[in-house]
Amino acid sequence: NLSATNLQATVITATSLSNASVSNIVGSGITFVMDGAGSVLTTGTVKGFVLVPYSATVTNLYMIGDQTGSVAIDIWKATYSATNLPTDGNSIFGSYVFSLNNVQAFSLASGFTGSVLASDVLRVNIDAVATITNLTLCMALKKV
Repeated sequence: NLSATNLQATVITATSLSNASVSNIVGSGITFVMDGAGSVLTTGTVKGFVLVPYSATVTNLYMIGDQTGSVAIDIWKATYSATNLPTDGNSIFGSYVFSLNNVQAFSLASGFTGSVLASDVLRVNIDAVATITNLTLCMALKKV
């Protein structure tokens, strides 16, 4: 289960990306790319599924849009089975909304902890969106 309390956020800029320390890179991540093919992204869950390859601790979440805009997303998680795909009731954020608000990039700097298990299925839902036509979401992972 993932939980979020006392969240602090960091806006990513070109300068902070170029000054990033290699020691802060955590091994691997799961990336979702959502492309509106030139149109603003749509809300809903038709964003695909990802099967988690190994158990891991989620160390950070990053969102990068193709332009300044706003988007609110949720990630749903369920244990893999033919009849148990993730739904709204499986939110990894609980009541927290992971979002960009009139910026182009965002990461959770602290206050977010969580884990995924081998064979969990993840699904991205866009709750709201304005302006953004392409969005990359990355979950930084540390294998356990």
